[in-house]
Amino acid sequence: MSVQDRNNKGFEARETKFRALAENSAMMIGILRNRKFVYINRYAEEVLGYSKEEILKKGFNQLINPKIRRKLIHSIEKDLRSGQRSVFYEIPVIAKSGATKWLYFSFAPYTYQGEEAIIGTAIDITDRKHAETERDHLCEMLAETPDIVCRSDTDGNLLYLNTSGRKLLGVANGGSLGGWKLLNFYPEWAAKIVTEQGIPTAFEKDSWRGEIAVVNQQREERPVSQIILAHRNEHGNVEYYSTIAHDISERKERERALKDSWEQYRTLVRTTPDAITMTNLQGIITFASPKAVKLYGYKTHQELLGRNALEFIEPPEHARALKNMQRTLREGEIKKTEYTMLQRDGTHFIGEVRVALVRDANGSPKGIIATTRDISERIIADRERSLLMSQLQNERAKLETIIECAPEGIVVCDEEARIIMANAVAEKLYYRPIPMRENFESHERLSICSNDGAPIPARELPLTRAALDGEKIMDYECSVLHPDGRLIYLLVNAVPIYDNDNNISGAIGIFQDITRHKELLHDLMKTHDMLEEKVAERTTELRNANKALKQEMRERRFYQNKLRALTSQLISSEERERRRIATGLHDDIVQELMIARNRLTEMIGKQESSANREDLEGINEFVANAIAKTRTLTFEISPPVLYELGLVPAIEWFAEEFQEKYDIKIIVKHTGEIYKIDEEIRNVMFQSVRELFSNVIKHSAAHLVKINIKEETDKISIEFMDNGKGFDSAEVFKSIDKLRGFGLFNVRERLDFLGGKFFLESKIGKGTKIILRAPLSVKS
Repeated sequence: MSVQDRNNKGFEARETKFRALAENSAMMIGILRNRKFVYINRYAEEVLGYSKEEILKKGFNQLINPKIRRKLIHSIEKDLRSGQRSVFYEIPVIAKSGATKWLYFSFAPYTYQGEEAIIGTAIDITDRKHAETERDHLCEMLAETPDIVCRSDTDGNLLYLNTSGRKLLGVANGGSLGGWKLLNFYPEWAAKIVTEQGIPTAFEKDSWRGEIAVVNQQREERPVSQIILAHRNEHGNVEYYSTIAHDISERKERERALKDSWEQYRTLVRTTPDAITMTNLQGIITFASPKAVKLYGYKTHQELLGRNALEFIEPPEHARALKNMQRTLREGEIKKTEYTMLQRDGTHFIGEVRVALVRDANGSPKGIIATTRDISERIIADRERSLLMSQLQNERAKLETIIECAPEGIVVCDEEARIIMANAVAEKLYYRPIPMRENFESHERLSICSNDGAPIPARELPLTRAALDGEKIMDYECSVLHPDGRLIYLLVNAVPIYDNDNNISGAIGIFQDITRHKELLHDLMKTHDMLEEKVAERTTELRNANKALKQEMRERRFYQNKLRALTSQLISSEERERRRIATGLHDDIVQELMIARNRLTEMIGKQESSANREDLEGINEFVANAIAKTRTLTFEISPPVLYELGLVPAIEWFAEEFQEKYDIKIIVKHTGEIYKIDEEIRNVMFQSVRELFSNVIKHSAAHLVKINIKEETDKISIEFMDNGKGFDSAEVFKSIDKLRGFGLFNVRERLDFLGGKFFLESKIGKGTKIILRAPLSVKS
């Protein structure tokens, strides 16, 4: 047998033995030649999930994570070429499932089938790597958590303190903890708790929890919620303690603030001048303030608890009270309502009531809170004030008559020298409109001059000086420039007007025309200069005519601007007047009628004659109807809900009234609450909706109306739809442009003026759809 044959048999024997060992090995074994597997054992199939055939087809580099593949293979080959017997690497490989497996590889040169190769062995360290990663993450969490995390031995010596703990307690980062003890970071009282309770409890029960405080190097205390844990070895003995302390300064501050708020609330309830009561959703009183107990004539609040709130309202007003209660449940709040209230002994008083819905932590209604104020005295005072105002107006009328009939011009101004009154003689003396209620600088438009024709600054005029400086000016001569250029000479007396506190409240000026006297004197003194005077007069006339022309042009521009705003002002004035009339009806007429009805009720109870009682009851019923009609009229003129609660509640209220009156189903939807809307926009939108309801009754014959209200960024949109008979919208707009009433034409015109839009869509037999769109605020 040749040497070569003996060598081949030897190789075959070694390879057979190698395969037997490799196939039964508990580690991955593979042989690489030119970065390709030429052999792989069975354990590699279990680790990587590939079959042997799949692994042998793949290159070694295809199993390595692509991010490190090139650099890693280059490093392995370089290390082997350097002559090292074996090299070791932790390599992430990709299994068939796509998961990353960490393998600890050992590579060494190897002769396989007579050729040079590399043998690699590997063990699966994936679990260890995951554990190391979790450990690293845990260490990072402990280092970065805002809580104090530390570990100490059983003698209290610090072994570990995280970054937040070092910062809060004043220990330098990276510095040694040698010599630091856990108890160094507690105030004396907290150290006692930890020593006597915390550590003994943790030793006995493995953990202790409590609220104490820690201190930094400046001995500043900080409240913390702390946990102490005891860690034991396999024999059950405590090896060390760990603790986590959470800073609860903010929570403690909130608790103090909550306590302060509660005390403030109790003080407010005790000291507020209003009576405060709280009821459940059925109207049963569950709380009453001391003022409420006193207002209703009881001794203790226990006497009020459990009573129905309706017991303290006159029976005729129960229905309104129940309706307002339902409204409160819907809307959440009613700002102000007046009722005739009852005390324990039957005494009546007028109560101003404000109610709001109380919700629980989940936002569900749980009760109603009400504040009640006795306004009986205020109503009496209002009546007395109205009487005094009436008397004052009578006296003012007399004074105005005297001023109007005086032969001299009389002008009255306020404390800022703004003219507030002028008689006809004064207007005639100036030959031009008097600027009423304007800044005193506007007086220059009256062309008041000195006797030589030089204009007098507004601040130096007699009336201005009397009002602003308190001067008394007697027999002051000045002149007014006539439109034709002549000077009208005036003799002026101006004195300040003082109020009861001796403060200047205005001034009064008396103007007498002395032109004729001055002209006669002037003619006597300057007869010889007549020719020069005539030339000067002509020159003055031309100059004055030019000034008058310029003045007229300025005035025309002024009035043109005024006319542009007139429409808006008239609309606003009309709405304010409607609101004033409605307020007057409610505050004066309705209150007087209610008082009359109460008096009639008392008289009915005292009548013995049935005939008289029937007559009085008839009158009483008539007064009650008058009250109801007046209230209805008040709401029709200017509904208070529009100003007190806003546009959406006002439309909902009007729709409810309209539905009840005309038996038409109305559905109102809205998105959000419309709060930031100018009063003028709100009034126009409400009046427009009311006009659309009127058209439904007059023309539509609809039985269903849908209204959708929504806010679009800086606009409000109201969509109004009915299922009526409809009309040809094109034909209607041909004729609508000729209308002058508050119909669809005026609705469109008012919206256009405010920068809004009006859209109409209607077909005969298909109903009508109208969209009103307007900005939330009026642009200057």
